[in-house]
Amino acid sequence: FEELGKKYYGKIDVEVVKRIMSTPPIGDYASDCKVTDSYLVKENGLWAFWGNTEGKTWNATELRIDNYLEAPPNVEPAGWVRIFGLSEKDMIERLPRSMRLEENRLSPRVAWSMVVDKDERNDVSPKIVNGDKYIYALTRNELLALDKDIGLIEWRKEFREAEDLDYLDGKVIVGYENGSLILDSEGKKLVDLVDNKRVSSVDMSKDLIAVGCYDGEIYIFDSAGNLIEELDAGDYPAYVEIYGDKIFVADGRDCDFIDKDGSAIWTLSLDGVVTEKPLIYDDKVFIPCWDGNLYAVDIKDGAIEWKFRCGWGIDTRPYLKDGIIYIGSMDNNLYAISAEDGSLIWNFSTNGAIRSSPFVYGDYVFFGSDDGRLYAVNKTTGICEWFFSARYSIDDNTMNFLTTPVTSSPIVTDNKLFIGFAGRVFALDPLTEEKIQTEIITAKVNYQASILFLVISALLIILLLGIYLYKTRS
Repeated sequence: FEELGKKYYGKIDVEVVKRIMSTPPIGDYASDCKVTDSYLVKENGLWAFWGNTEGKTWNATELRIDNYLEAPPNVEPAGWVRIFGLSEKDMIERLPRSMRLEENRLSPRVAWSMVVDKDERNDVSPKIVNGDKYIYALTRNELLALDKDIGLIEWRKEFREAEDLDYLDGKVIVGYENGSLILDSEGKKLVDLVDNKRVSSVDMSKDLIAVGCYDGEIYIFDSAGNLIEELDAGDYPAYVEIYGDKIFVADGRDCDFIDKDGSAIWTLSLDGVVTEKPLIYDDKVFIPCWDGNLYAVDIKDGAIEWKFRCGWGIDTRPYLKDGIIYIGSMDNNLYAISAEDGSLIWNFSTNGAIRSSPFVYGDYVFFGSDDGRLYAVNKTTGICEWFFSARYSIDDNTMNFLTTPVTSSPIVTDNKLFIGFAGRVFALDPLTEEKIQTEIITAKVNYQASILFLVISALLIILLLGIYLYKTRS
């Protein structure tokens, strides 16, 4: 402790303490860990780690605990999770449990899987984004570019305590503990954006780049990386989302919609902290919040149009398709909600918290859960069509502490479903296709069939008319 205290003197925060507690020999015999600070305490929050903080696998036989009832042979780490309590006890909304998971009705084919963590740690569930050529995977300490077809790692770059990434038009932006920078699609550095700042979020559009930092500072750049504006949004980690020439910023409980020059358009204060980017669509901003509500806010003036209450906080980004909002919550539920008025359409319950943002493709909603499964749920009925588990998953038994969390958010491209967990990136057959393609083909076939029917009918009429005239003349 003394050695590390000197090393990090003057800059110790929660992230540094997490690193210290994961350093040998301090974490050698740790079975779990909880860390908090003044900000987290104020919001009734903390960071928690289940398992050994150094990533070790506990062997029950070696520790002489294998004689306990249903003790597993090994206990692997489940990783860090940030949680906040509700601001009021009467805010809890209890919904009927609706799992509807009698059996795995379909079995997806694994096209490929690639190790992205050398130890294949149970708690490594990388963030992934889709590029033109590669799938990019961001672990806690590395950015990797993987070939979409076969999963081969084309290149990798080290980024300590990496937090966020985005991709647009051949450029990759990364945020990590020492700042943010932009790479080209092959990993060559193009420009440094922010130095010596712990970054919490990044976003990139055709004309703007936005970077949010843990200390609440916001940096706005043009597409070439030239600084336009720097401003202080508050004292808490900032989460940014670009919309045209404007930026949405969430900092603690405060949400601001600003121009690219930093001038405020409107400000909204919520009853809980925001730790995820919103979804901005048309004239609404859909904001997930730890007070248990998903807010629909008018983008023009910041007025709340409706809110939907879950059973606990929300740490995932909403997804909108065909007028329906899909959102996962820490209360173990995935919800389908009307984007128009916030009414519940259906909910699907898992055996763990949901920290994986959903993705809709074809007939299914894809998302991961802390119960160790990737789910494919029918977007219309809310019934699970299939699930996929790579290692440990939670069932309704006493082994609910042994799991491989799926915090990675899935994406589908080129009819492949990509997801990262258990120290790997997987490419799966989604077992569905986008309906629009089928509808276009079907419409084309129906149109061609109609034309053919009319032509044959016309020829038949002409033939019959010819026979009639011939007989009449005779």
